[in-house]
Amino acid sequence: MHWINTAIAASNPAVASIALRRTFAVIGVVLVVLMAMGAPRDASAQANDIVSRNSATCAATTAGALRCWGASALELGTGSTTAEVRTPTDVIGATSGVSKVTTTGETTCVIGTDATVKCRGTNGFLLAQGVYIGPASTTFLPVAALSGATQLGFGYGSGFDNHACAITGAGGVQCWGENGFRQLGNNTVSDTATPTNVIGLTSGVAEVHSGLRFSCARL
Repeated sequence: MHWINTAIAASNPAVASIALRRTFAVIGVVLVVLMAMGAPRDASAQANDIVSRNSATCAATTAGALRCWGASALELGTGSTTAEVRTPTDVIGATSGVSKVTTTGETTCVIGTDATVKCRGTNGFLLAQGVYIGPASTTFLPVAALSGATQLGFGYGSGFDNHACAITGAGGVQCWGENGFRQLGNNTVSDTATPTNVIGLTSGVAEVHSGLRFSCARL
């Protein structure tokens, strides 16, 4: 802050004028910053959870909406018929009540603010409906078996690599999908569209992440 010396101001009005302008400029900057800090933020533009996979990105906003953009436009559920969506766009059937999201760019699952889970997309196993749903679901389907889930994640690849895992309300891990490399953790190589308990991880799990043909959990 530039304070004006009264002796200088009396003897040199030009210097006083410059000092005054600088002082008011600094005050103006401070006021702008304070106003910005106190200004309400647009909840529709703030991300609460975000994930990027396979040339697509989806975010759950703090207002509870799901917004996606990127390639695979037809699978993202935005209603766009073009090859890509270039800006964050609301997903049909998930414009409110969304807390967390995971996507492959072709299949998307969300956890609601009420802890319910629903999925939509092109992979019949990842939709977790108990039976294979094909070739796709363009609307979100509730996943009753995962009610109370706190985290979801996809391990996405090609061929027999696509699977998903979730942390249940009891703190255990359940996985489902394709299982050609035993990535479901149930000691079989059978594919399943039903969330299935992972051996040895029925409680006490803090975090789970799925990758290509594997998943890891943090206790």
